[in-house]
Amino acid sequence: MNRLPPSVLGNQTPFEVLLGCAPSYHHLRNFECLVYTNDTSSGLDKFVERGRIGVFVRYPVAHKGYMVFFYLKARKVITSHDVRFVEDSFPYRERQLGLHDPTTAAPRNVPCGSHAGHDPFELPDYPHVDNEVHTLHDDADEDSLQPATDTLAPDQLIHPSEPIVCRVLRERRPP
Repeated sequence: MNRLPPSVLGNQTPFEVLLGCAPSYHHLRNFECLVYTNDTSSGLDKFVERGRIGVFVRYPVAHKGYMVFFYLKARKVITSHDVRFVEDSFPYRERQLGLHDPTTAAPRNVPCGSHAGHDPFELPDYPHVDNEVHTLHDDADEDSLQPATDTLAPDQLIHPSEPIVCRVLRERRPP
């Protein structure tokens, strides 16, 4: 309520009247944007992941920091100071529009009735793919493909006589 510009103050916020300048909003972040938090708790093994992915939910009332909802694994809300924002990515909006990445978003529960008569283990029919190499010629139409004439026969392939081994070029000194 104190941030709304009343007509009594000449449509200026109380901040503008007291300090003579407009308030800065650079510290505010987009809600529901993708965030990465860093877990800095002590006693972590070096193989434990420290970065967690979540969604910015809100600002906490009694603490400084950001409230983050972890929707992939933990499904809980925490308050954290160490947060990196990706303000152009909105996982829930993208999921509603069907644009989400299935490797990074939580799977949706789909009712069983929507897949009636569909076998989940049945593979789709893919067109036959031959192993012949084709090239696209500049003088031909884009839709016409012709077999390449400069392919090598299997007996013409060059095989190295020794396997290629990467060795350290540093000089070794015995103890």
